[in-house]
Amino acid sequence: MKVSLRLAELLKDSARRRRGLVAEISGTAQIDRHTVSAMLNNTVEYINLDAMGRLCDYLVKYHDVDERRLPGALLGRDPDKLWDMLASCQQLHFCLGTRRSPEWPGAEFVMATDSRLQGLMLSKLSQVPDPIHDSHSTEAAHRLRSEFHLVPSPPREAPADPYSQWSATREKAKSLYADLQQQNGSACLFLGTTKVNPATEITLARTWGAEPFACQDDVRSPKDRACPFFFRYREQDPKPESCCGGMRLARRTPAPRPGLYYEKEDGSWDECACDPAASDAAFIFFAYHPSVARVEVACGGFSSRATDCMTKSLDEIVGRIHGPQYTSRTLDVGVYIVRFSFDSEAAEFDPERDNRPFKTEVIGLSPEVIRRRLAPRQQP
Repeated sequence: MKVSLRLAELLKDSARRRRGLVAEISGTAQIDRHTVSAMLNNTVEYINLDAMGRLCDYLVKYHDVDERRLPGALLGRDPDKLWDMLASCQQLHFCLGTRRSPEWPGAEFVMATDSRLQGLMLSKLSQVPDPIHDSHSTEAAHRLRSEFHLVPSPPREAPADPYSQWSATREKAKSLYADLQQQNGSACLFLGTTKVNPATEITLARTWGAEPFACQDDVRSPKDRACPFFFRYREQDPKPESCCGGMRLARRTPAPRPGLYYEKEDGSWDECACDPAASDAAFIFFAYHPSVARVEVACGGFSSRATDCMTKSLDEIVGRIHGPQYTSRTLDVGVYIVRFSFDSEAAEFDPERDNRPFKTEVIGLSPEVIRRRLAPRQQP
């Protein structure tokens, strides 16, 4: 069982003013400043009972925390399964990309496949008991609150003009993400790849230490990419500049076919191609921040067909996700690539509404691949 110190979550809005807060807690509760800082970051090695008692007194007096909840509310058990992580949160935030059609001036719409995936996920989560408080499913359904946020999708070609609509779209996504980041005890679900949801780009860039909306196609080697997986756009796709999307793996390393690429433990990269006749791909990424009990999830199909396949096989996919591949005191991360395989010898079919049976393969990224990117960034 993994236990976290939830001081930052209890402090909520006050945790944003970190510098003054550390001095305030240290002086009031008579706890060393370095220890307070480690407690806020959930990196403290231990805390004695006297200090715990003084900390509880501080929370009751200065932050109106109900003393009946303490000291238990300071300690949290971290769930290690995807549905449990999401169901343990008090608030769900769904973020979807919206598109515009010249046929509907002034209107915007969400793709049907994205909407169906969102609806199914919400339905599944409403049936999951709270893993922390051992609630029954009916209580969990009442406990979960959900909000929906729409962000304009990237245009077909990102305009060169920095004052264009694409610039405004990026700023709107950044503003939304900044607001969601302050929601302790919440789950933020970004549906769709970077092609359709600019907020997906931001959560991935933040986790992997990359600059959002900055192309990495010209890195010297694929191993130099910040993100260990890569969306290789189709010719007809929108092609927003992205830390994890583009047209080639590196300056001299092509990505021959569109689809999802991912790094293997030996440093080579494999592909899950988007082939109209034979295959398609999807992804699930999640990052759990224990000290504030916040989960960020990005997921979706490389194509609308793949998103449809993901919705149809969601139970199977989530059942094969065995928790995060990287775990530290401050961050847990999981990355899974999903390959859908079709019978290429099947009779004629409409690729836009492909109803052929398919096989589902869930591929977890190597823990070492994730560790060598994240561990250096987690050092104090």
